[in-house]
This record gives sequence, C-alpha cells and structure tokens, in this order.
Amino acid sequence: MLLSKRISYFIFLIGHSQNKQNNEVEINNASKYYSNKLITIKPAYSKSPLFEEVFPFIESIFNGGFNTIAELATLSVVSITNYLKIDTEFLFSSKNSAIQKVRGDLKGS
Repeated sequence: MLLSKRISYFIFLIGHSQNKQNNEVEINNASKYYSNKLITIKPAYSKSPLFEEVFPFIESIFNGGFNTIAELATLSVVSITNYLKIDTEFLFSSKNSAIQKVRGDLKGS
C-alpha cells in the first residue's frame, strides 16, 4: 500500500442472510458509494509502478456487470488468472451436484 492509511471497500448487498449462498445474494449496484469505487482507487495508486497497465484491468473487473457476490468473486478470480496467463479449470460448487451433496452431508454432521 502506498498510502499511510488503509483503504477499505464495501459492497452493499440486497437481502443478505447468513443462510443464503453467495450466488443468491445480490449486490446493490445503485448505491452511490458503490458507483464511486474507482474514484477512490485511482488517486490512491496512480503513482504506483505499472498503474497505467493495471488500472484498465481493475476497471474491467469493477465494470463487469455482476449482480451477485458469486459473480463478482468469479469475475475477479478468473480475470486475474487470465491476466497472469495461468491455465486452469474452475469448478463452481453452486453448479456441481457432487460438491453440493458433500456440503449437505457436512451440514448434517
């Protein structure tokens, strides 16, 4: 971090609950705070090495059109993996019945 103080980012949610999966919790894209997220990042890091190269990449993630926590997390991880040219396959527990069964079995224990 180049600043003397820490910068935190918040994502405002709609209908969040500890009982919901990340793919069920929506992000409040209409939040005024949320729309200003890039305005905070740019001045904080503009003098960093490689800022001009990396900032458009960060913008593409934040402007990725996600609606849920799961979509934001997926977009972030997959985008970074692609940027670093890491060839891998991702499995999503919310889309894999075998993983869901194991999770269900663990909850029952």
